[in-house]
Amino acid sequence: MKQAVIGAAAGALVVGGIWFFTNATTNTVAKVGGTKITKEAFLNEMERASGQDVLRQMINDQLIKDGAQKYNITVSDKEVDDEIAKLKSQFPSDAQFEQSLAENHVTMDELKDRARINLLLNKLEVKDVKISDDEIKKYFEQNKDQLNEPEQVRASHILVDTLDEANQVEQRLKKGEDFAKIAKEVSKDPGSASKGGDLGYFPKGKMVPEFEKVAFSLKVGEVSDPVKTQFGYHIIKVTDHKPAKEAKLDDPDVRKKIEDALKQQKAKQPQQVLDELRKEENVDIVWAQYKDLFNAGNASAQGTTGADSAQASNSGQKQ
Repeated sequence: MKQAVIGAAAGALVVGGIWFFTNATTNTVAKVGGTKITKEAFLNEMERASGQDVLRQMINDQLIKDGAQKYNITVSDKEVDDEIAKLKSQFPSDAQFEQSLAENHVTMDELKDRARINLLLNKLEVKDVKISDDEIKKYFEQNKDQLNEPEQVRASHILVDTLDEANQVEQRLKKGEDFAKIAKEVSKDPGSASKGGDLGYFPKGKMVPEFEKVAFSLKVGEVSDPVKTQFGYHIIKVTDHKPAKEAKLDDPDVRKKIEDALKQQKAKQPQQVLDELRKEENVDIVWAQYKDLFNAGNASAQGTTGADSAQASNSGQKQ
């Protein structure tokens, strides 16, 4: 996503905070010794610090929703889920992703709402873009190597600290116990244990060499002996294997990838789209202190949806 989704969702929560405190039953937010910090003082300071950003984001979000409705642009739940999955993949584990959400005081529903708005904006950016067959063919010829799909395996693993523990896991599996059940019970990898050890698909070069060598040598359904890496001992089970696939221009999936890439190259800038939407729709800012919110001289007006922080980071693979 062009926007830092978690940061955007965190920014939007300021509005929720104002609503909550506005309806609080007490006029005192906190006490410092004998001095009270009142609700009014707190809200005034919050508005002074971030009122412009919050109002701008709320206006921009509504412009995006209205624009999408006007041009019959929609975003499916699957598209939102795919964006969340991409964001998750930038974190070393599900646990660290969830920790980031908690630290930013963002719920999954709020994150999905932010992702949906960003996807609508992305589609508005490319709604007028036209791609010719000649452009598609040229892009294919210039980028064929990148369009080829590498060999991939899908594997699950159980990670433990010692060889004795790995041998115990191996014995349980030989007795017929379920791999996913054992992974949930004993695996030390927080990112995959909750999913029964499933690591998803990965190509060569993604995992550490010792793990990769065994994973790509196993047949589908086979379970490895204990494999030692810098992280401990792994029992690996391969659940699927995709051979390398050469890209073909007449493949609908390949063609869509090319069209999407070319559209992004020709896409309007987010701020340009928002400026155009604002001209199409009447935006009446009633409060005098915010009348200049979108003036060119207002430096902070250059943002789009208020998402400027908390970029996801990846510190490495689990294996």
